[in-house]
Amino acid sequence: MSKGLFDQLQQEGLLSEDSLHRVQKHYAKPVISLQKDINVILYVGVLLLSAGLSILVYKNIDRIGHLAILSAIGAICIFCYAYGFRKSSPFSRNEVESPDALYDYLLVLGGLTMVIFMGYLQYQYHVFGNSWNLAGFIPMVLLFITAYYFDQLGVLSLAILNLAAWLGIIINRVKWPFLWNLDENHTIYTAILLGIFLVGMSYFSRLTNLKSHFSKLYHQFGTHIFFISCITSIVHFNPQYWPWFFLLLAGSVSHLIKAFKESSFYYLVVAILYLYIGISIIVVDLLKVPGIRDEVIFQRNLIYFIISPAGLAYLLVRLNNKLKTDAGIR
Repeated sequence: MSKGLFDQLQQEGLLSEDSLHRVQKHYAKPVISLQKDINVILYVGVLLLSAGLSILVYKNIDRIGHLAILSAIGAICIFCYAYGFRKSSPFSRNEVESPDALYDYLLVLGGLTMVIFMGYLQYQYHVFGNSWNLAGFIPMVLLFITAYYFDQLGVLSLAILNLAAWLGIIINRVKWPFLWNLDENHTIYTAILLGIFLVGMSYFSRLTNLKSHFSKLYHQFGTHIFFISCITSIVHFNPQYWPWFFLLLAGSVSHLIKAFKESSFYYLVVAILYLYIGISIIVVDLLKVPGIRDEVIFQRNLIYFIISPAGLAYLLVRLNNKLKTDAGIR
């Protein structure tokens, strides 16, 4: 309701002076929601707790012992999952509201400790033999199951990160967490395909109505992985970078279409900025003309990076205005 509506109600005698004064006081100092701030603090708290426990274990490993550490990690994980099962609602394909503030953060902590437990078990006791890919695959599957069963976006983020780490283990044939050769051709190809797969999962979630609110997270992860991989390809395959640039261009165009379709300034900025980075890399490379002095090349680069950001800002403003116009926002 607008403030003018209450003034009209008061003039018609339907609202007392005292009530109107309270409404005016409310609009003068509106209530500010602290939910997002509290969520950030709690998530940071979970990460700090995990980091603190890791440092404590690292510095006292000889005195504590491996079995004691594993038991403590396992107990924390079991407690978190037990709390989740106790408080959770029955599984639903749709979004389920969290029962309390502690629920989400204990599930994230439970997911983290479960991954640490499995990794520690494999590193110290080799329960899966030399199969580190299996040691990464099992917690990844459990994280996805946890995310869908408990309807938890934080755990879904862990699952996607674990998926990327597991693919790194598979394609590089190395031991987790020692991932080498991240600039190899097959690593870049896999990263691009992973980005496309995650974007596809976003559309799949909406089409099947299976946790459709997960689609935004899938799309954001997929978008950034895809664009970063394309930019890495432009640098890595230089001077044969044109196929990768056109792939970057196609991704940017598709995200611009999505931005105008959903009136999303976020996707507009993402598409334009990643395309600008790709163009800038190619421009800098093309300015390296053989036979020209380094001072001249430096001056040309300087001119480009002075003028192009202004053009980029102008383009973003114009596109944002068009976005608002198409959405009916003045």
